[in-house]
Amino acid sequence: MRRIWSLLLPAGALLLLASFYFPWQEPSLGDSGGVVAVLSGSFAASNGIDGWSSGVGPAAGLVTFLLAAAAAFAVARPRLSARLPLGRCALLAGYFAIAVGIEARSSARLRAVAAPGVHFHYAYGAYVGAAGTIVMLLGAGALRRAELAPQLSARPLAALAAVVGLLVALLLPWARYVFAPSATALGIAAPAAAVVAVSSVWLLGLSWQADAGRRGQRLAVAAVAELFTGAALSSLTVLTTPVWGMWVGLAAACAIVVLVSTDGIRIPRTELPQWVAIASCASAALLVVSLFLPWQRECDASIRCVSTNGWTNELGVAIAVLAPGVVVLTLVWSRPGAPVAALVAGIGLLVATFGFQLQDLSGAGFRLTFGYGSTVGFVAGGLLLVLAVPRSYPASVDRSRMLFRLGPMLACVAYLAFVLVPRWGVLPLGLQRQLRFAPISWLTISGALLAVWLLREWAGRVAADSENSERLVILPLALLSLAALDLIRLRAVGITWGGGAVVVLCLLLAMLGRVEQRGGLETFRMPEILRVDRL
Repeated sequence: MRRIWSLLLPAGALLLLASFYFPWQEPSLGDSGGVVAVLSGSFAASNGIDGWSSGVGPAAGLVTFLLAAAAAFAVARPRLSARLPLGRCALLAGYFAIAVGIEARSSARLRAVAAPGVHFHYAYGAYVGAAGTIVMLLGAGALRRAELAPQLSARPLAALAAVVGLLVALLLPWARYVFAPSATALGIAAPAAAVVAVSSVWLLGLSWQADAGRRGQRLAVAAVAELFTGAALSSLTVLTTPVWGMWVGLAAACAIVVLVSTDGIRIPRTELPQWVAIASCASAALLVVSLFLPWQRECDASIRCVSTNGWTNELGVAIAVLAPGVVVLTLVWSRPGAPVAALVAGIGLLVATFGFQLQDLSGAGFRLTFGYGSTVGFVAGGLLLVLAVPRSYPASVDRSRMLFRLGPMLACVAYLAFVLVPRWGVLPLGLQRQLRFAPISWLTISGALLAVWLLREWAGRVAADSENSERLVILPLALLSLAALDLIRLRAVGITWGGGAVVVLCLLLAMLGRVEQRGGLETFRMPEILRVDRL
């Protein structure tokens, strides 16, 4: 019976993931004759809003994909299901499904402002998503029903109420558009709101457990929720006016920090870190602070200027997510070849991609320039890279092993090149269109970070064999799955050379990882049937 319930979880997650490719909102023509005469039936067919088109779609798709993968892994290896956070991931995916439905409705209202007489309604994709969410939550509830009735005191209950209040506040209007006063932007539409939702659901699980040993974790997660709530607030102040939902969310985030911090936190005594670690932590903190400063500045002919900060882009939010990891790993890891180098490399790639997307040009009545916040961010990112160099060298290097593992490492670099370089705008326009894979989103950012992780795994095997060789196969398959999500989402545009190259590289890396897992690349021999010299 338990196995049947465990099958519901991946089935519901896959059904929800499939619903994102269907229309969630579809337009219908109203009774205003003048507008109806202009609009044709093709308008209704081409202007629907699917799950991916909503602002929270990529984040919801990524979370749902992770849940489906974890649930399938739990079915394949039932012994490990208790160690996987299936309940929290299911709750998070369900929350994002609700957010997709509400955000799709908000996006439809914004489109309707530009087309009077057109009304939007929920389409079959929303109902498929609702069915998948119900099945998914039923499976998760059956698997984790023993954890649903803890004994909580007054303070944890108050913290839970504040967390639920923050999650609800994200689904409320946070700002009103200046150019369309009748339309509002929801809090979940901000790129940083996805991190707020993840940290809030995670804090919900930590508070529900009421474990005294997890007080430090609760405070850290509450601080993350507070930081990214402020980031979401700051990113929605451009071309918008704040409304009441924004202040409700900020008040709930502040209440969470206050309630968690009064729970009695013990700070262990530690030795003062070395100056390299202190400088790395300071650079990471400076990089996060720079995201609150202007990164892009636009001025019109009347010398009226508008600035946008680093939180208006998923790249900036991802940089801020990785920066605390640099601080933690810098203070915890001290030996050479630590994973902090891979983390810093990922930050460097994201900062570079963000910088190439900024513009410095002028035209008829406008001028775009770099803001001083971008300069601070570039300097902080450069310092992180320089400080990570002394910690990047492996303990030893076997040149004979290096020769065989150079191919997989170059394949990882090629994957990063196909995903990121076409978005830098440094290639000829025709070549850039042919090599373009997918727009920057949480899916492509996750793929780039996984490729950096895989590159570190192969680099670590230059010195000696490692027992954790399964990651050499799992990571390429994860890259292939993320690429498939993007390619199916962009199926109307057609596959480009860049998309085909990404798929080939993922398959190649998976094959090389399997060969390495089964005995090492040095022992690989070409099958007799494939040897050309035998023909």
